Amino acid sequence: MISISSLIPLALLICYTYANPTLNNTVYIISQAETPSLGIDGLTPVGLRRAQHCIPNVFKGLGIGLIISCTPDPDTGACFAAVATVTPLAQSLNLTVNTSCTTGDHAEDDCASNLIASFTQNSTAAILAVWDAGDEDTFVDNLTSNFDGIDIPDQKDDDGVFHHDVFTIVRTGASIRRLSQNCSGIDGKALGTGRLPGEACDT
Repeated sequence: MISISSLIPLALLICYTYANPTLNNTVYIISQAETPSLGIDGLTPVGLRRAQHCIPNVFKGLGIGLIISCTPDPDTGACFAAVATVTPLAQSLNLTVNTSCTTGDHAEDDCASNLIASFTQNSTAAILAVWDAGDEDTFVDNLTSNFDGIDIPDQKDDDGVFHHDVFTIVRTGASIRRLSQNCSGIDGKALGTGRLPGEACDT
């Protein structure tokens, strides 16, 4: 007869085997830089300025050892802007952007999570991730599902508005932080816009 006590180690082993890993490395999730309207490829002049000057200045001193994005798809145009957003930063850090994870119908859901988990097995360096804007929510949801103790908000604000300057700092056991890149000349409120202090919303 099998005793209950003999089953406890097996139960613990099963729980351990299927537990989500913790994310002990810091992960910075950024949005792709500004792109032209009407489906035109590339970045806008503002987006190019963000990619070439602002992002390298903000992130170059944060100990980043891995930069990941999605695989550019020539059929849909997905991910080209995302990769262009972080290429100048990668070059300044002597890194190559890892674009091994695809998007769309044939994407492997856990690809990015597995890539991050594999990297963290051998390194304590920080990770920076940028995904195609059309698939960013899926990317964030997969990270939330595959790592223990994190609940990542999407890059939109409470009104559902997408902001290119917002980035999110994620690590298991730490508070999720959302900040602005605060790029000089392109982020923040322009003078002469917005309400005056104390002014009602409907005036």
